[in-house]
Amino acid sequence: MNTEQAQRRKIIRFSFGVILGLAIANGFDWQLAYIMPILLTMLLSGPAITLRSGILFTALIFVGTGLGLLLTLTVINFPLVCLLTVVLLMFHIFYAANQGLPPLAVVMLLMGITAIPIVGMESVFIAQTLVQLLVLNGLIAVALAIFSFWLLPNIHEPVPPKPEPNQNQKALVSASISTLVMLPLIVIFYSFTLSGAILVFMFSAILAQTPDLQAGIKGSSALLIANSLGGIAAISIYGLLIGFPEYLYFILIMLLVTLLFAQKIFSTSPSAALYSTAFTAVLLLVGSSIGEYTGDATANFIKRILQIAMAGLYIVTAFYLLNRLFIMLGYRQRPEPTASETDRVEEFSAA
Repeated sequence: MNTEQAQRRKIIRFSFGVILGLAIANGFDWQLAYIMPILLTMLLSGPAITLRSGILFTALIFVGTGLGLLLTLTVINFPLVCLLTVVLLMFHIFYAANQGLPPLAVVMLLMGITAIPIVGMESVFIAQTLVQLLVLNGLIAVALAIFSFWLLPNIHEPVPPKPEPNQNQKALVSASISTLVMLPLIVIFYSFTLSGAILVFMFSAILAQTPDLQAGIKGSSALLIANSLGGIAAISIYGLLIGFPEYLYFILIMLLVTLLFAQKIFSTSPSAALYSTAFTAVLLLVGSSIGEYTGDATANFIKRILQIAMAGLYIVTAFYLLNRLFIMLGYRQRPEPTASETDRVEEFSAA
């Protein structure tokens, strides 16, 4: 009974926090406001956020954006040096992720060392503005997470065993694969200064942390289906908002969608983590399109969906091929097929 109550509490807290974040972001509508609910989702999906852990997250946000600004002011005019520096930092970030660094911290650090220098290639002033916006979004997300966990604390339940950090060699291999997967995107973004498609890079960074990408072709298939589910949900929400683009109506729709996804995210299903990824796609697509309902805006929305789909397909394919390569080279063992992988594919196919 305690487990069921704890699960309901998590669903309610998650839905309350996300909707509160969406209400604030769309009510005040500052630049890149749609990023804040995504960051908040990551915080509310994990362990309880206390004042102490909130301060730690805040420090990491400043570290990530500070590193990005430092790169912009020092090595941005030396492309090869900048690229090597970014790749080295990225490898260490992914290595730390394999040792237990929270996903939000990983995303903020990756965004800091990549997005800020890319924007800085066009203008240092814009890069400084991006730093301010990322810090603002991060601080609000942390504050709302602390408030949500304070208002609806966890119900006492048996604590699941804490996962052991990856062994050193396994962590090195995983970090190398993640870095190699993201490297072509970094090169393309830097070469063509694709500052306007930063949200695609952000989604790729989130996707690159998905454990199911290590689970072989079945896990990868489930992830692609999850992203498709997120895209379909986003298209449905956008279609409803075109007919009646009102603030309260939007909040009510998102409340319903959030509750539906939250039940899956906090379930005991093997695909729970994939529903979280799908919900991230929904927030990213819908949040970046709010307030734009003209013909050009619809075309831009479709363009974003295609970009997100291509990014997801690339990440999954690259992970699969690199995993196969590392298995052939003897640096990684061939994963044993599990029933949970089949369950994920069947569950998403049914959805």
